[in-house]
Amino acid sequence: MRRDKVLLIVALSATALILQVQSAIPQPAMAELSAQDLYDKIHGGWLGQMIGVTLGGPYEFKIDFPGPEIEYYKSMPSACSDQDDIYVELVSLITLQEHGINATPRQIGENWLKHLTPNRIWVANRQAYENMSAGIWPPDSGHPRYNGKYQEIDAQIEADLWGLIAPGMINVAAEYASRAAHISNWDEGVNGALFMAAAYSEAFFEDDIDTVIRRALAVVPPESDYAEMVHDMIAWHEQFPEWRDARNALAEKWAERYSRVSAIVNSGGVLLGLLYGDGDFGRTIRVATMAGWDADCNPSSAGGIVGTMIGASAIPAKWKAPLNDTYTNRTLQKLPPSMKISDLADRTLHLAEQVITAHGGAVRARDGRRVYVIPREQPRPWPLEELTPEDEAQIAAARREHEAKLQALEKETAQVTAMLRGRRMQAAAKQWDESWKIRQCGPDMSPGYKSSYGGRSSVLMTHPLDRETPCVLERTVELAPGKRHTLKVAVTSYDGNQQADWELRVKVNGELIDRKIIGRVGGELHWHELSYDLSRFAGKRVTIALENAADDWAWEAGYWDYATIVSE
Repeated sequence: MRRDKVLLIVALSATALILQVQSAIPQPAMAELSAQDLYDKIHGGWLGQMIGVTLGGPYEFKIDFPGPEIEYYKSMPSACSDQDDIYVELVSLITLQEHGINATPRQIGENWLKHLTPNRIWVANRQAYENMSAGIWPPDSGHPRYNGKYQEIDAQIEADLWGLIAPGMINVAAEYASRAAHISNWDEGVNGALFMAAAYSEAFFEDDIDTVIRRALAVVPPESDYAEMVHDMIAWHEQFPEWRDARNALAEKWAERYSRVSAIVNSGGVLLGLLYGDGDFGRTIRVATMAGWDADCNPSSAGGIVGTMIGASAIPAKWKAPLNDTYTNRTLQKLPPSMKISDLADRTLHLAEQVITAHGGAVRARDGRRVYVIPREQPRPWPLEELTPEDEAQIAAARREHEAKLQALEKETAQVTAMLRGRRMQAAAKQWDESWKIRQCGPDMSPGYKSSYGGRSSVLMTHPLDRETPCVLERTVELAPGKRHTLKVAVTSYDGNQQADWELRVKVNGELIDRKIIGRVGGELHWHELSYDLSRFAGKRVTIALENAADDWAWEAGYWDYATIVSE
């Protein structure tokens, strides 16, 4: 037989074999969403997150279970104020817009350092930030060798975006989530991100919450504790009609094995909301909040998943209207002070279109409408991440060395940061009233000089350094003898939260002459006009200290219109 004929037969046989193998591989079914529906669901995902975190914000780690019955917002919001659930996720969104849908974890991490500040992130994120500042980049920044918080909640509360840009493409969503999660987490911390991203992805096409949960579970390593916890929650939901009984079972089995900030315990809180909410948006976020632990992150995740399922148009107006389509940014540096939630959804839609077309989908025109044709993937499990005893010994030694370096770096950084902040606040105080010096001002809520606030111009904003250390405005002055001297002060509180207040302390030569809680009056922002008779100090040199002290360490900013001494 001729050689070329033999080669042809072999080639044809190989082609037939390839076609046979390909036909045996299950191909994803194609599903469709109109552009209007896709946008509505993405918008619902963003709104659901922000409504959930706003509802739960006042209760974060403050619920002593069983806590109060929560029906509605504790205080009426006018926007979604910044929360780490949202602003770390926004850094990922920004990175994808800058570098494309294949942006690397390193590029996301670089934007962390550009836009975030370490005092506004916590747990595994804080450790990852410090790691990257020291040149330890993903995935090492989230590995147990360098990050002792690797099983905590961080990656899962930022995984929403990965599901929103991969509608129905559950494995694509999980792949994005896995890569980004390793910036800060590993093992169970990554599993939480896998599950949440997958649940969002499925919520675009499924209207049964139990199906969403079971399909999202299918991407989680089946041998993991996380998978066991999800199976537990499904079983307890079938066993217990009352969600509080399931919550007790969750706490009894898992809360002693893992910390209260862990992905496992708090994912259990999310699942309580999803399972017992049964697709009802309000009940979902209420139960996820009342379950406790990280009581703002959990309703944010649960609310985002259900919001995606039903779409923004179906979220009840009583929940979405108070946010006024606004996210208030007080944390992300070099970005606007507020953003439209609908605009975030539009930006996400553009990214989703790129992801869809890059992974076998298409955009079609049908009956005059724009339609997305999307491959509906069957979920596949991610591999289990485990440490061997040898790994653990090496990690312990490396971590000791690494933590010593980080502590030295953190101390040095804190000193420089405090010095620069002190200089900036001195300049702000001088711009406001050069008679006063300022010290111990904390960084929270972006203190400084404000050209206007609360209907008044030229206002100084301060914040306590910490729970015990007040910010101090100080002035030393000679009070002329034979005159009446009066200290006059006008102060108010933060306008973004009904519960915002702080304690004003007035001291003269170290003597406390007044302390007063500064907050709203009749539910409205109020300027407190205060006067203090200093006549008994006439003829003396006195040091006056005005302290912005913490009340309950929530929204403790002080706003000063004036602080002046009138002598008559």
